[in-house]
Amino acid sequence: MDALREFCLWPEPAAEQALPKNIPLKPLVKCARFQDESDIDRMSVEMEDNFITALSRYASLAAECCGMFGELTANTVYHADNGGGFALAQYREYAAGPAIELAVADAGIGIRNSLAKNPPFAAIDSDCAAIKLAITEGVTSIGDKYRELGSAYVADNVQRQRDRRLAIRSGNGIITLSGDGLIQEENTPIAYPGTAVSVVIPL
Repeated sequence: MDALREFCLWPEPAAEQALPKNIPLKPLVKCARFQDESDIDRMSVEMEDNFITALSRYASLAAECCGMFGELTANTVYHADNGGGFALAQYREYAAGPAIELAVADAGIGIRNSLAKNPPFAAIDSDCAAIKLAITEGVTSIGDKYRELGSAYVADNVQRQRDRRLAIRSGNGIITLSGDGLIQEENTPIAYPGTAVSVVIPL
């Protein structure tokens, strides 16, 4: 909420929606603002170091998590047109078992407006349609499908295991991709000012 308030006015969550305070967690990357590639590099090093020191039993996931985290933060730097965003990565212990969560958010122009810069995607008629396109390989706002991997890389990694989840909110749309390939979409009355992405990797 503090991160959102830095960018814009945003309604406080209702008490029943607030995150319980007693869920044990270990930050891999503490919630912080990033603005450029040097910030992304610093955060990735922080994540790698914490995998080695605090989560050594899951060190085999370090490269994959750092790769997804790097793609999501780079998307913000290159496409949000808002001077960066906020990101975090953490290990949590739930009743159902431990999980690693990655989250990146910005208050930029949103996925739909970003893709509209590329003429073939200028006529996209909904935020959900834009989000689904953004997780498709070769789709980009800059017209060069070979330049970056981006959201499609993250979606591909999520689908490697059935219980993983990717959730993307942008504008009035929310898309959730499960590891089994199931895509759920939701149109919300309150438009999110930019893009928020979370990845959950159960362990």
